[in-house]
Amino acid sequence: MGPFHSEPYEEVFDKASLVYLTSDSDNVLQDVEPNKYYIIGGLVDHNSKKGICHQRAIEKGVSHARLPIDKFLDMKTRKVLSIVHVFEILTKVASGHSWSEALLSAIPERKNAELKEEVACA
Repeated sequence: MGPFHSEPYEEVFDKASLVYLTSDSDNVLQDVEPNKYYIIGGLVDHNSKKGICHQRAIEKGVSHARLPIDKFLDMKTRKVLSIVHVFEILTKVASGHSWSEALLSAIPERKNAELKEEVACA
């Protein structure tokens, strides 16, 4: 485990190595890169706090992206995931699993996530 810091992340790490993950981003994460640090937006971005994680990334000049859920899955519920689920997905993709495999295994069954037909046939 690395050292702990009390300073804000943008003062500890080079901004070019940071990616703020937020479902409000228009950028879709393609790969989990070993030389990047991923910040998992930990606020519930709805109602009065809608878009706050995305706005923070922009204000701090940090890259931002969202998981490629729409590309691989059809979901009947909101695509909001817990920090634990996002971490699990990132860990699986970083260790060589496909996005579809990582997403399906980490997203809770109650979300009714199904692999998109065109992805399943590819």
